[in-house]
Amino acid sequence: MKYTISLVFLATMNLPEQVEGRYMWGACEDAPRMNSFTESSYLGNWYEIYRDEISFGIGGECVTASYVDNGDDTISVTNRQMQGKFDYLDETEATARCQFTDDSLCEVYFNIFSGWQDYEILYTDYTELSIVHNCINYFWGMFKQEHLWVLSRTKTIDTTQLDTVWSEIQS
Repeated sequence: MKYTISLVFLATMNLPEQVEGRYMWGACEDAPRMNSFTESSYLGNWYEIYRDEISFGIGGECVTASYVDNGDDTISVTNRQMQGKFDYLDETEATARCQFTDDSLCEVYFNIFSGWQDYEILYTDYTELSIVHNCINYFWGMFKQEHLWVLSRTKTIDTTQLDTVWSEIQS
């Protein structure tokens, strides 16, 4: 499944040199985001179904993301994963904000080294699935790094949901 989603994503995004979130030449291009986004409906717990290998979660299993409204126009983000090799729970905290626009472009801040980064919600139905994209420009767009996540409200997805993911990535 991971291999198929990667191939579909890469082919439809016209990034043949993109393999598993590695660095590539060129600047980030605008991804096709949702036109409207309801932040309050997105809050809660999400399970990671797919991620590229360079993202948070390398070697991790049972990865989850929890989004909680801070009450000050920001969102608390907690990413958790089990590190199978070491059998411990790894947790990363971040802050997100989505209020500066009415579409699904948000920003997330993990630490001073990463700064604020785009967190683009390409698709969500709020109750079952979410497809998230991130692209980081380096050296004024000389090269970039892209990431893709597929999230679900449940630990697994069925074939109908997988078809929805493929359809949204292709559009």
